Amino acid sequence: MVGPLGESDRDRRQRRGQRGLAFESRVERQRVRRAVDPPPEVPRAQAEAREETRHHRRVSRGGRAEHAAEEPEPRGLVKERREPRGEDQKRDQRERGRVAVPHGAGKVANEPVASNAPAVSYLGWLIGLSAGFALAERVRPARAEQPAARPELANDLAYLAFNGHLYALLTASVAGALVAFTRGLLFGFGWSPGAGVLAGRGFAVQFAVALVVCDLGQWCVHNLLHRVPWLWQLHKVHHSARNMDWAVNFRFHWAELIVYRSLLFVPVLWLGGDPGPLIAVAVFGTFWGHLNHANLDVDLGRLGYLMNSPRMHLWHHDASDEGGRHGKNFGIVLSVWDWLFRTAYWPRDRVPERLGYPGDDEMPRDLPRQLVFPLTRR
Repeated sequence: MVGPLGESDRDRRQRRGQRGLAFESRVERQRVRRAVDPPPEVPRAQAEAREETRHHRRVSRGGRAEHAAEEPEPRGLVKERREPRGEDQKRDQRERGRVAVPHGAGKVANEPVASNAPAVSYLGWLIGLSAGFALAERVRPARAEQPAARPELANDLAYLAFNGHLYALLTASVAGALVAFTRGLLFGFGWSPGAGVLAGRGFAVQFAVALVVCDLGQWCVHNLLHRVPWLWQLHKVHHSARNMDWAVNFRFHWAELIVYRSLLFVPVLWLGGDPGPLIAVAVFGTFWGHLNHANLDVDLGRLGYLMNSPRMHLWHHDASDEGGRHGKNFGIVLSVWDWLFRTAYWPRDRVPERLGYPGDDEMPRDLPRQLVFPLTRR
């Protein structure tokens, strides 16, 4: 058959074959040229940037990365094996010694929760523990005359919601910036903790060490809140409660969170380790804090010399100066610090006549004015 320009099919096939031979010859010449004189090595940063760009292109094509044609790697560059993104993040966290506890988890210093946090969030634990103690107080109350819907209960539930969860949400960006600044400052002075002393230890060891160190740190801070005048003005909000139950655990001025976390951040950072044990410490601390303030008749026996209890902590909220002008029983989870440092006071045969603090009539009875109260005192 002859084409429109007088060219037969055989002529066209011959011409196409010649083009193919010429293309193959050109490719062969390029291959030989690269083997003899390879191009210079591409900088690693540039190569990683190209790899990142290719990854985003493949994902944007509908997730068909496995079928997308790969661009050739630059010659002379040994490609570094990259771990999956989640594993890479966890590895970096371990190497830098980051710590992570849930937002609003008590008063321990915190960073954002890591990707390997438990499936149940701290908020879930907080709600579950609170509901459990509210039910337990109805079953076995220590003070049966105290009504369930006591005065200021709604006030204290608002403290629970704000200090236990909302505070962390509102301050997340600022807290993250301060954490990064502090870490950079320590690194600049050569005090970087690295992976921390707990890195590579088992869960039980990390949990036990973190619990003891954090509780001792909180005992020291709690002691300061009673002895430093301007800190005591903040802490008066907590001690203004005249009825004791589990909800009083989170009845404190939000500025106390800043005090606790600022003073405890560096020790917790040096501990390092995995986020899981620290989250478990935070949940356990919330459980024991609820227990200490609960309206429950619980006797720990000899274990009371090691662990705090509702009966012992009730004397911490005594409105009188009996047992110590600056307070007594400062333990959070462990009572052993009070026995060691002689700040323990616990008459076993009676309970305090009144809860509060001397002169607590000055404290407003509603949350908005309680938050302003410490700012108006000298």
